[in-house]
Amino acid sequence: MAGTNVVRWPDFPTLVRVPPPATMADLAGVIRRLGCARDGDLSILEQAANGFPGFFERTLPFLWKAALTGPDVLPASLPILREPGEVTLTQRQCLVILANAFLCSFPGRPSINCLSTPDLPSINFDELFGGEGNDQAQVAKLHMFFLYADRCRERLEGGDPLGRPLRFLRRRAARTTVEDWCGCPAPLLPPVVHPLHATIDDARDLLRVDFANAIIGGAAIAYGCVQEEILFAVCPELIVSRLFCPVMAADEAIVIRGAEQFARPEGYGFSLRCGGRFDDPTPLDRDGGRASWICAIDALDFRGGGAQAQYEPVKVLRELNKAFAGFDLEGAPAGVATGNWGCGAFRGDPEVKALIQWVAACRAGRRLEYFPWDNAAVASRFPGLATDLVRRKMTAGRLAEFLLKTVRGRGVFDQATQMGSDPGRSQAFPGSGGA
Repeated sequence: MAGTNVVRWPDFPTLVRVPPPATMADLAGVIRRLGCARDGDLSILEQAANGFPGFFERTLPFLWKAALTGPDVLPASLPILREPGEVTLTQRQCLVILANAFLCSFPGRPSINCLSTPDLPSINFDELFGGEGNDQAQVAKLHMFFLYADRCRERLEGGDPLGRPLRFLRRRAARTTVEDWCGCPAPLLPPVVHPLHATIDDARDLLRVDFANAIIGGAAIAYGCVQEEILFAVCPELIVSRLFCPVMAADEAIVIRGAEQFARPEGYGFSLRCGGRFDDPTPLDRDGGRASWICAIDALDFRGGGAQAQYEPVKVLRELNKAFAGFDLEGAPAGVATGNWGCGAFRGDPEVKALIQWVAACRAGRRLEYFPWDNAAVASRFPGLATDLVRRKMTAGRLAEFLLKTVRGRGVFDQATQMGSDPGRSQAFPGSGGA
């Protein structure tokens, strides 16, 4: 399917002739008939279905009926966003897509380690139904999805047409050379550094950063159970992006506007549990959709002994451009809610990542709101350093130049305190894209 420019819809004429599934055996038969079950393993789906009250009586019949409404609800054609662009769908259309993904009815989209093709994410749920993941976490994600389906059912029965829009945007950074960054005259805006253990998830009035995989959603519909995957579990409409958003390039971001949270998570990682339904307090915007903004940006992975490479200018430039692609948005909130991006399993240095994101936010004209979570060093030192640099009227370009041309190892905050305020001469380096 690599190179395909439009989504292939399920074979609805065939699907409508299939008897509605009423039992686990029926459901397994439907999924296997569609040829998408991983080695026939539906053990986690069975656990989740049997452990969710009313699944066979209410949830499954609703999902089945929703899936069959595709010809009446879905657009005739849906582009795959291989270039910067936008797709707008209603909540009803997202429901129909997700119901079909649950039934594994999207053709030509096998699930192989979260990918369907070398450049397209998986969309069918079969990797979530069995395999080598953690049973508890995968059951939890399915229960959150069932809560979402039940809420949609209740709303439709109550007369809500689910017409609120969601916008899916693929963004590419502009003006991305070393010279562009070092010459940026934008002032450094004072950041807000939040207390330890405050969470990005509660910053609903800000542009929230998803610490993403280049494959949007990562292993959300498979074995994953950390920040991005949990976000996609509690906000299932985000999963729809996997249908038409190919793997992100180094200078790209994916932004999703209008997604709603339907479930509450408890725990993290393999201890993840479904904490029950959630009533999203996010207000509606002028378009009638939720005033929520999610910015998915994937950090570089420095596992395998390569952490020192993150200070190389070409790596810093890549991260600056990646963050800028996500932050430079017309009409988005004035503040960016982020934190230790790529600093867990990917072995990123929180100090250099904090400054990279600060520069990118300031260049985009946005206030950085930093959530250090459990990093006491960043929480205590970043505010003082930022205050000093702002007081000295440092520009985003000067700080970018420091990151690109001076930093060569850990202790970035210490090095930044010694930074002079006069910009030096810009010098291109191999691979920078500079003149």
